Amino acid sequence: MFGEPIRSICSLLFLVAASLAVWITCAHAPAERVAGNPELELTEGSFLVLTRPLPVPGDVWSVYFQDGRLIRFGDVEDHRLYCELYLNGARGVDWQVEPDRFLVTRISSGSQDESALPGRAEYRLARDRDQSVYTIVLSLASAIQPDVRELRCHLLFDTGWNAYPTARTIRRALGEFFGIEAVAGNGPGRL
Repeated sequence: MFGEPIRSICSLLFLVAASLAVWITCAHAPAERVAGNPELELTEGSFLVLTRPLPVPGDVWSVYFQDGRLIRFGDVEDHRLYCELYLNGARGVDWQVEPDRFLVTRISSGSQDESALPGRAEYRLARDRDQSVYTIVLSLASAIQPDVRELRCHLLFDTGWNAYPTARTIRRALGEFFGIEAVAGNGPGRL
C-alpha cells in the first residue's frame, strides 16, 4: 500500500542529494582562469608568449622564475612556487631565447616524495611530516626556437594536499616575462 510512494520519495530525495553534490562541487571548485578573463582557461592549444629576450648562460639546461623574477637555481626557495624553462641542453656559450609564441602541446602533472629526490633525504629526517614536490609540465613547441622544450612548475608541500600549481600561480611566478594566450575549451589537458 505505501511501497510505491515511499520508493518514489526515496528516489526523489536521492536525485535532490546528487544534484546538490554536483552543484556544490561546481560552485566551489571553479576551473582556473587566465589573466582575469572568465572565458579563457589554460589548455593544450594555448600559447605561452615570451615578451622580451631571455638571457641564458652557456652552461645551463634551464632558467628559473620565481615571484615574477628570473633567478639562478641556487636562489630557488622550493617552499614557494617556481617555474623552470627547460631547454634542449647547454650550448657552451651564452645565448638568449628570443620573444616568441610557444604552443602548449601537452599539460601533465605528477608528484614525488621529497625524500626520493637527490640530496633531500636529510631534510625529511629533520621534519616531523612528509612533503612532496607537486609539478605541472607544459610541453612547448616553436618552429623558430625548438630548443625551448617545457615549462615545469614545482611546489614543495605537505604530502596528501595535492598542492599542484594553478594557472594563476604559474602566471604570478613568470611575471612580466611571459604572457598567456589561452583558448576556450574543456578538453583534456586543462589547467
